[in-house]
Amino acid sequence: CRASWSIDAICKPNRLGRHLFLYSIEESIKKIKVILYILNRRKTDLIELNTQGYSGELQYKPGDHIGIFAENRRELVDAILAKVANAPPCDQLVKIEILREKPSVFGVSKQWIVDERYPACTLRCALTNFLDITSTISQNMLMYLSTQAANENDRIQLERLSKDHIAYEEWRLNGFPNLVEVLNEFPSLRPHASLLMTQLPKLQPRFYSISSSSKITDDIHITVGVVQYKLTGKSIRYGVCSKWLDELQVGKIVPSFVRA
Repeated sequence: CRASWSIDAICKPNRLGRHLFLYSIEESIKKIKVILYILNRRKTDLIELNTQGYSGELQYKPGDHIGIFAENRRELVDAILAKVANAPPCDQLVKIEILREKPSVFGVSKQWIVDERYPACTLRCALTNFLDITSTISQNMLMYLSTQAANENDRIQLERLSKDHIAYEEWRLNGFPNLVEVLNEFPSLRPHASLLMTQLPKLQPRFYSISSSSKITDDIHITVGVVQYKLTGKSIRYGVCSKWLDELQVGKIVPSFVRA
């Protein structure tokens, strides 16, 4: 089953150090009691998802998983859009088409085929909802990016990283750079929108264990540890989905599906 559900409530702890904290909040005429254990300042949220009438169609039990399609952080998307060359207008819908060879009795012809992986959307929407912009950039992607660098030194360094496995591993292990960090490291790099939309990997759903029973409640309960960390010399990084859920307001839609 696949549906979009809304957040009933997000229960968030205060920073209490090593304490067990019991409290309740009231949202949408509903009281939720939450027990949260905070260890080493790690934040944990208990989240209730209102299935809005889908409960009769959903078959799951505690321990099954819900897959959630989160959004990338706005500041990362803004940083990428600021570096994109020949970007379409912010409100213009774009779609991906792939040139494929099609054999026939008259020989091989070429035809543009719509890429069904993504719907027609704006570039901002693609970077926010459909493309993985937080994972470490692969050697293959570095090879493509090297063709988009205006500075000769940047181009040579990107080419070296794309071909030299040892150099790439040393570079990768020094902070696991994502796309924004690569763009900052190589300032002359101005990737085309078409390159990003066709070569970046898809943003994958994040799976969480369901802690509620459909026999007891229509809501799906999940417990989410909020991922947040800082590497030496790098900016703070956040878990794509855990931080997105943590910052959602009550009533917002959560695109998701149940995997029994």
